[in-house]
Amino acid sequence: MKNMESTQKKPLKKKRTLVSKLLRIFAWILGSVIFLVIVVLLLIQLPSVQNFGRKKVVTFLQGKLKTRVEIGKLDIKFPTDVSLQNVFFEDQSKDTLLYGKELRVNLKMFQLLKSNVEIEEIYLDGIVGKVKRLPPDSVFNFQFIVDAFASKNTKEPATQDSSTLKIDIDRIVVKNSHVIYNDPYSGNDMNINIGLLDGKIDKFDLDHLLFDVPSITLKGIKGYYYQLEPLEKSVEKVVAEAASQSDHFLQLLNKSIKLSDIDIVFKSEPSKLYSSFKIGDMEIHPETLDLKNSIITLRDAKLDNSAIAIQTQSAAPVESAKDTVIAVKTPSFKIIAGKLVINKSSIKYDDVSAPRAPSGMDFAHLNLTDFNFNATDIRYNSDTIIANVHSGSLKDTSGFVLNKLQTDFEMNPTGVSLKDLYIETPGTILKNSAIISYPSMEAMKKNPGVLGLDIDLSGSKISVKDINSFMPSMASQLPANATLYVDARITGKVDNLNLQKVMLRGLNGTDINVNGIVKGLPETDKIYADLRINKFQTSQKDILALVPKNTIPANITLPQNINASGVFRGSMSSFYTDLNINTSLGGAKITGTLGNITDKKRATYNMVLKARNIRVGTLIQNPELGSLTADIKVKGKGLDPETANAMFDAIVSEVTLKGYNYKDIIAKGNIADKNYA
Repeated sequence: MKNMESTQKKPLKKKRTLVSKLLRIFAWILGSVIFLVIVVLLLIQLPSVQNFGRKKVVTFLQGKLKTRVEIGKLDIKFPTDVSLQNVFFEDQSKDTLLYGKELRVNLKMFQLLKSNVEIEEIYLDGIVGKVKRLPPDSVFNFQFIVDAFASKNTKEPATQDSSTLKIDIDRIVVKNSHVIYNDPYSGNDMNINIGLLDGKIDKFDLDHLLFDVPSITLKGIKGYYYQLEPLEKSVEKVVAEAASQSDHFLQLLNKSIKLSDIDIVFKSEPSKLYSSFKIGDMEIHPETLDLKNSIITLRDAKLDNSAIAIQTQSAAPVESAKDTVIAVKTPSFKIIAGKLVINKSSIKYDDVSAPRAPSGMDFAHLNLTDFNFNATDIRYNSDTIIANVHSGSLKDTSGFVLNKLQTDFEMNPTGVSLKDLYIETPGTILKNSAIISYPSMEAMKKNPGVLGLDIDLSGSKISVKDINSFMPSMASQLPANATLYVDARITGKVDNLNLQKVMLRGLNGTDINVNGIVKGLPETDKIYADLRINKFQTSQKDILALVPKNTIPANITLPQNINASGVFRGSMSSFYTDLNINTSLGGAKITGTLGNITDKKRATYNMVLKARNIRVGTLIQNPELGSLTADIKVKGKGLDPETANAMFDAIVSEVTLKGYNYKDIIAKGNIADKNYA
């Protein structure tokens, strides 16, 4: 029994010994591998090993690229950071292709084993990059790098599933860098200095061109971008081809953009456009950036201490037919903003093809300073602008000053509307509303009479100085320090206006109060008016200031003061009137009708004139005549003595002639068939 037990224990013991040996061998191998990995990880972090690797990389690249390559320092902090310092790549023309004070990538290296590139931060400091394509060559200066690493296998490579490689970037930081891009073939010339670019990224999807960048900070961006006449395809043709070949658009998501200390110049020779943007501080909070449909939606935007200048040339030469490119139409940009605030900024616009106005506001050469603006609910596209303007102020070099602007503004293809209007300058206050409507711009150009008006300027006033700013032709006529007080309510179309209330007073003694209807404008020969003149008071000085020069004959002397009231019904050639007139040279009451007064043969008249102490001699500058008091009735047809048929009945109460006073003269007469009695 003992021998049998001993024989069973020996095989078990041998099996246990074999397993333990195998386990010890596996443990030794595993430990050795781990040890080697640890040793390698420790070694690659040693400066001497990294320096050795750096030299090998430089030697390899110089041999491969046949140009000068420098890497000042390689710093690897496993498993997160890889840093290259004082990197230099020279192009084949011996110019700088790329220089970097520091290029650092913070990434999760173990994720590379799963075909995932997870980069926590890309940090670029002191970068200088020059991309050029200069004649006579038609290739970019980096093409030799692409050629050096291109596969020599001429067979068509198998399609690679890009989805197997996932790239995730959390943040990109660029500091104190300089980018140059010069390509005469496409007409692009850019030279930009970057003080700071800091972008935080939530999603980086190259396959679908989807990028979610919650915040972007740009600071100290200075330089220029010129769009020159291209040596190859025009920009329009490139855009047309891109639009026709691809339906894959860039999708950018963003919540905050901050810009400061920006000084960028943009020039486009094909468009004859020159502009500069000096931005002190700007902050934008987008909601939607739909580049495919050209829609930008902003929660709010704020611009402070900035200067924007735009120079155009509207009279650009017309291209010949052979140079014209029919581009694929893309939708015009639509901008929607919840709020827009501009503080202490300036805007300059200059159309170099337009002559400068000698005085007043020159809309082809604007120079606005101290520009402040606050608006909400903004909608903008090529033919529509909507904004609720809470405040606005500015100064123009012409001398015009706007202290306050407030209105619900809308401009669309069928009109312009300013509701809840309040405009204030040092001498002007315009308030309430002004609405202009039309079927279309083309219809209005063909027939201005279709222009609709709904004007309410009750309780307003207009400074003559401001009138001169917008209508400088009147500058020498109106007293510069005068003010016009306006109380008006006008509705209807230009060819059928309803003057519910028109009250105007100011200048040197003008006071007008009129209501009624006016039809037929703007064609003067079709005007028909039905007006009640509640008050018409003016002065010689105001009349001479308002009417064009040489309108009033030199042998006529206007009264110093004129006051009239009554009714007027009809056209400029045929009308009925019942008018009371009082002047400093006498008074009169005129009642009756006149018809066809522009036609000597067809003219008709049935008028009653009651003259009271009218100083006729002074009016017509005839010293032999004195004052006249008379009641005169005239009725007839025709103004030509050859064909006239008329009668008159006059009672002259008093008239002075050659120093003699004549009283109680009764005169009756008629004319017919060339005979006067």
